[in-house]
Amino acid sequence: MKTPEEILSLLASGLAAASEKHTQETLGDRSVYLGVSDLALGLACPRAVVAAKLATNVQPVVQPVQTLENLLKLRRGHWLEYGIEEALQAVRRKYISQLRISLNYENAPIKSHLDLVLPDEDSRSLIVLELKSVARLREQVYSSHEAQLYGQMTMLQELWARPAFSAGDYSESRSFPELAKRHWGISLPNSASAVSMRGFVLTIAPQAAKVFGPYEPNEAVFEALMRTGKLLWQAILEIRAGQATLDDLPWLKGFYLGCDYCAHNGSCPKFQGDDHPELEPELAALTELKATRNTLEAEIKEREDQLKALAAIISPPGQWINGQNHRFRVSSQAGRVTLDQNLLKAGLTQSGNIGEAGLEAIFASAQKTSRPFERLQVSPIN
Repeated sequence: MKTPEEILSLLASGLAAASEKHTQETLGDRSVYLGVSDLALGLACPRAVVAAKLATNVQPVVQPVQTLENLLKLRRGHWLEYGIEEALQAVRRKYISQLRISLNYENAPIKSHLDLVLPDEDSRSLIVLELKSVARLREQVYSSHEAQLYGQMTMLQELWARPAFSAGDYSESRSFPELAKRHWGISLPNSASAVSMRGFVLTIAPQAAKVFGPYEPNEAVFEALMRTGKLLWQAILEIRAGQATLDDLPWLKGFYLGCDYCAHNGSCPKFQGDDHPELEPELAALTELKATRNTLEAEIKEREDQLKALAAIISPPGQWINGQNHRFRVSSQAGRVTLDQNLLKAGLTQSGNIGEAGLEAIFASAQKTSRPFERLQVSPIN
């Protein structure tokens, strides 16, 4: 290796091989079963799930080359798992990683992979952690992540005493109390009803983390996921047998950010329209400019934070700090004033005899609609 490009090429090749190896070791052949994450996505877009399953065991003549950027994004989640496990080991906390649960639901093979399961000290409660690596933290958790966690926890509860569990080097399926005895050396009750279970979605961005929860097993969500799994698997079998096509399946209607990342959006009926390949240079240029803007905004915020921290060290609050050609200061500003409709409702209800209809009429009369506007959407064709 003599150039930076050769080093980056080596890194890309290694990441691709490591990602394939990790997927095979932890998830196996994903074309022969449905994961709970597949079922959660299938609630919104059955076509995307089935398309992925049909493509899993199809080897194209020329394998697509993934960019280093995409490979780093894919591996970030695996590195997150290793980091969390290292933290648990450092404080001597018992856990099971990648707990596998297998279920055949009306001929649909379904598997669940729980990222981390931790026992409490009293052996009467469990914590289930679903790890999600994100570019930036959100105020709310994705509904598909919630559905996935609900399904995993309820599956653990429903199959507790049945030989449906495996983890690590234990490939033979056992009941969960038997598996817990092997891994943790503790005795759990033979009935899941005697154990309290709480779940959390742990999202980690490059410089911060956020936890959503707690969640508990949810029978209604579990049943909805199982019904979805049955329909998805039936569709997979029919398409493989030539009795149906991918476009016979429902697809997600309306705007959904996840469509940009779907590997099968190139043939999705949702995006059917006129072909004008001559516009590609303009679309590519606009996409690159937007990416540059996002990068600049992130860099600006980082530099602003650094200067704020420096000002707190070297100068009294509100005082100007002079450079050679520029000066700066950090001053406190009043927060933005917003209207909380829930608090307003509560206050109006307590102040007089205003019913629900009256409240809605007040809100309706106070609402102002801005002028219609045009929105330009640019998304990648995968």
